[in-house]
Amino acid sequence: YESGLVEYAQPSFSRYTKLDGYETNSYFNEQWNLRDTTITYDTWDNTPIYYNGINALRAWKFTTGSPDIKVAILDNGVEGTHEDLFNNFLMEWNYTGYSISSMENPKEHGTCCAGIISAANNNVGVVGIAHGCKIASFITHCKIRTNSNNRSDVNPPDNPIYYNDEMVADAIYYACDSIRIHVFSCSWSRKYYVEEILKSAINHATRYGRNGKGCIFVFSSGNKNNEWETDIIRPTAVLPNVLSVGGTTQTGYRVSQNLPDGEGVPEWESCFGDSLDLMA
Repeated sequence: YESGLVEYAQPSFSRYTKLDGYETNSYFNEQWNLRDTTITYDTWDNTPIYYNGINALRAWKFTTGSPDIKVAILDNGVEGTHEDLFNNFLMEWNYTGYSISSMENPKEHGTCCAGIISAANNNVGVVGIAHGCKIASFITHCKIRTNSNNRSDVNPPDNPIYYNDEMVADAIYYACDSIRIHVFSCSWSRKYYVEEILKSAINHATRYGRNGKGCIFVFSSGNKNNEWETDIIRPTAVLPNVLSVGGTTQTGYRVSQNLPDGEGVPEWESCFGDSLDLMA
């Protein structure tokens, strides 16, 4: 050192570490969808196993989302007191015209969607893809208990989920103009066509929301494979100003009944078509 020929010298240590504490959440290791896209090999016959994740861990080094960003969950409600959600949960509004007590399995589907988006990194449960963002719940769909009303238009045999497009539209207008929502999560669709009143509400939010930048709408492509006649994916997801998202397995195949051996037989099949924007 005294000679001036050496700038520094130190041992080369090998260390073990964890990724930002995420693995301390109970089910994080089962969230293959958040991991990097990797290839591992079966310990029995050395066959390749592909895991097609979205590389969330890399993205989280830059941001996990901002508390200034608010995501609206338009669904059957969210359990706002859930241990993985309460820190990011803002409030809930009911746009169905029915009380929570009259609904069958309320908040079940919506809570799952909320967890995928914003479950906290708090050493329990799962971790949401944007767990730094806030969520607001708008109950726009529900299944009514059969003994709670006598209305003939509720829960018809071919569509057990009740909704009213005027009320869904009202929820979108209020979320956009009053709550200042940035992103709408819509894990539902319409079977044959989209009512003009719903189109108008979506057009309003995508044009005027976020201070004129436009709100972002994310719709599921549907889970009925290629059942519909007008477009392969469901009509709601065909709208030009929304993102339509289909579903894949952890090995990168579209969720369907025709998966390779070992993939299992799913209970639903992801829709597909020219209007599909993303697979996840």
